[in-house]
Amino acid sequence: AGFHKVYVDPRAAYRMVIQFRPAPPTSQHKREIYLVAAGPRHDYSVYRSAQIRVGTHPTVESPAAAR
Repeated sequence: AGFHKVYVDPRAAYRMVIQFRPAPPTSQHKREIYLVAAGPRHDYSVYRSAQIRVGTHPTVESPAAAR
């Protein structure tokens, strides 16, 4: 939860998964953008990478399984 997708190319074949986080106390900004994963959307690859990096389990095998 709290993750967002950003399309990287016009076909939306590649995506970045980002998360907004509170900025460090010394920052001039209130929040920062944290890149969780970037890669192809094909076979749900980028989303599986994001789940592995943040330790979310179980991993989802397909977009239909996520629903």
